Amino acid sequence: MIDETDGPDLTVKGIDGNSNAFEDKGGCRMGRIGLLPADARPVTRDLPAQVAAVAGWETALPPREWLGFLKTSGDVERLLDWMRETAHQVDGWVISCDMMGYGGLVPSRVSTLSEETVWRRLTKLKEIKMQDPEKPVYAFSSVMRISNSNINEEEKEYWADYGQKIWAYSFYSHRYEITGDLSDRMRAEAVRRQIPERILHDYLETRLRHFRMNRYLFEMAKQGWIDFLVFSQDDTSEYGLNVREQGQIREWIRTSGMERRVLVYPGADEVACTLTMRMIHRFEGRCPKFFSFYSGERGSLIRTMYEDRPLGETVQEQIGASGGIPVHHPEDAEVILAINTPGKKQGDRALGLYMDQVDTRDRDLPAFVKQIRQYLEKGKRVAVADVAYANGADPVLISWLEEAVDIPSLAGFAAWNTAGNTLGNVVAHAGAVLAPGFHRLRHETLLFLRLSDDYLYQTVVRPEVKAWEEKQRATPEDCQREVNRRMRPLMQELFSRHFAKREGRLRRLKVSSIQLPWRRLFEVCLDVEIETEKVNEKG
Repeated sequence: MIDETDGPDLTVKGIDGNSNAFEDKGGCRMGRIGLLPADARPVTRDLPAQVAAVAGWETALPPREWLGFLKTSGDVERLLDWMRETAHQVDGWVISCDMMGYGGLVPSRVSTLSEETVWRRLTKLKEIKMQDPEKPVYAFSSVMRISNSNINEEEKEYWADYGQKIWAYSFYSHRYEITGDLSDRMRAEAVRRQIPERILHDYLETRLRHFRMNRYLFEMAKQGWIDFLVFSQDDTSEYGLNVREQGQIREWIRTSGMERRVLVYPGADEVACTLTMRMIHRFEGRCPKFFSFYSGERGSLIRTMYEDRPLGETVQEQIGASGGIPVHHPEDAEVILAINTPGKKQGDRALGLYMDQVDTRDRDLPAFVKQIRQYLEKGKRVAVADVAYANGADPVLISWLEEAVDIPSLAGFAAWNTAGNTLGNVVAHAGAVLAPGFHRLRHETLLFLRLSDDYLYQTVVRPEVKAWEEKQRATPEDCQREVNRRMRPLMQELFSRHFAKREGRLRRLKVSSIQLPWRRLFEVCLDVEIETEKVNEKG
């Protein structure tokens, strides 16, 4: 069980555009981190601030409306002005270079900006560091993804016709470089002939611009303008032009002796969370120890969807990125990381892929959950990373957890998008629980929000509304109303079962709003308030 005492009475809220993640009535400020997120989505902007608030820290955030919308770039010049004006109010910076250079993660893939313009913007990192050289600057930039689909929602318009062909050219040409298999070369050449030269040229030039900017960022880290730098490998596979670039970055790191200051690993949307917690650990002089165990014997060896390496490697990389270290024995650990893996192959709940490959005899959920409970009974902090599926929680695991475990006693839970996203979030959340400024109510509120988003929404409501949307030919506004109608009672029921009465206090849940921030079903924004009061002597 988590044994930290409660902080002062709080009213806990979601992010509403203010600099604070939560209203703190009477609490003391531990420190403040400036965050320039990759975009305005809840997981990239709000979640890092919520995690920091669990640790008792504040986060300075730019207004949501300055951060763009999908392919529409954020107002970079305005954001740069905000950073200059805010610099004296923060203890350090966590900065998305995709936002700083291009106006967001998606714009970094579709922008037609010149290299000179992007370079000029990124050079402002030096100005930020020069304002106060003692304040750490942690930065992150994506290795541009290659999506294996013909969906152009987050890509250039021609992806609708040539996305899968470009992916195939990327995959087979790189695999030929690695294996020398002539059949791969023939496949790459065949698919290249199906892509108009102007389109392939545009795509390769866009990649080259992004890669050169990443090289520039690496040089700034070498020169000390960036204290810690992460290159996150967005959606990927075992081979591809992005994997080739990753290999080149690894070589830069190795030959420059920068292994402790520059990392490259699978991920994207979770990086702000991990770096925010890494900075908090740095200021507080901690290096949390994590022991990991899996729901199946093969768990650490499984290669999850959208990533290019065994899961066990991703686990260690996410722990290291957050400022922690993995240990080999549970008695040495400050946090036990319980990782729910698929039996044979990770499924994707949003796309309905490999659904019959998850809950197989290759894993043992009853034993897994029993082990979680035993660790909790011994006083260990246990955080659950559910990576059985991409894009949603495993309903079988949730059923076992609700029956056997006191849910609010967990030190973290996540089950969203890719394995790297889930792991980075839950490792950061668990790290926040260790902080001297730990606030229990903020922590339990974040647990509730993750269960509401990753399970109730992604696993239960999103598929239902998707089917309803297709049948009704519904508009985004119709979908938002339908999501509200379905989510609110489920959230109230979840809250009543596990969070309404805790250790002599009654709590009330107010769901202020439920929104689809990017007018699509992929992500949801939940704004809740939790009020707490002591139970009277008769109650």
